[in-house]
Amino acid sequence: MSKAKADLDQDQGEQAGQDQEEALADLEDAEEQVAQARKDLEEQLAMEQLAKMGDELKSLAQRQAKMVEEITNYETLRTKREGSLTIAQRTGVRDLGRVQEGLKEESASLAEKLEGAPVFALTLKRAGEAMDNAAQRLLTLKTDEETQRAARAAARRFDQLIASLKPDKPKNGGQGQGGGDGQGGGGGGDGIPPAAQVKMLKALQEEINDRTEFFDELRRRKHELTPVQNEELERLETDQGTLADLARDLTRPKKEDGED
Repeated sequence: MSKAKADLDQDQGEQAGQDQEEALADLEDAEEQVAQARKDLEEQLAMEQLAKMGDELKSLAQRQAKMVEEITNYETLRTKREGSLTIAQRTGVRDLGRVQEGLKEESASLAEKLEGAPVFALTLKRAGEAMDNAAQRLLTLKTDEETQRAARAAARRFDQLIASLKPDKPKNGGQGQGGGDGQGGGGGGDGIPPAAQVKMLKALQEEINDRTEFFDELRRRKHELTPVQNEELERLETDQGTLADLARDLTRPKKEDGED
């Protein structure tokens, strides 16, 4: 009788152990499912945020392109009237300056959302500086080449940002990668893929190289730089240092725990 009871207790113990193992396995499966669901949701939210960001940039780009067009039109009217504008036209130029200020504020607001994507934030900051310059000149009724150049510079920044978010063209018949697949160093931040920031960084570096070569050529020809050109040259030197720091951050490998 005691042996039968011992066997029963052993069977019950083995069954209990098996039940516990199965319960643990079920919990681990549930944990993996929750983790995968969270990852899927995060990826979906990132894609939605990226799409929204692209829409905001396209809107700014379209309105800034329209700004360039209208400034040029006013300058054409001024030329036809031998340097003068009508009262209505002068009012229109000032109104254009206020619109440009509004676009600058929108750009600054977007830059604040992208603090985790420093290359994009820097590009928007530079766009804002150009728009501020254009706005102040418009408010003083200036629609000349310098005003147009400032407005075009801002428009170019938006176009560069939009281009950096576009998927790369497929190579050798393969599938194109998006603005970034998350490979490489520092994370995209605020939904911006790392590769998109690298593409934007490359565009900024190429621009610095071109402008630096322009100034070097002026020096070789013994041309004295204007105060405005000297200011741009100083800004280029500052931006070069900033880009170097950003490049290091973006290409620095991450540890598995996400820390540098």
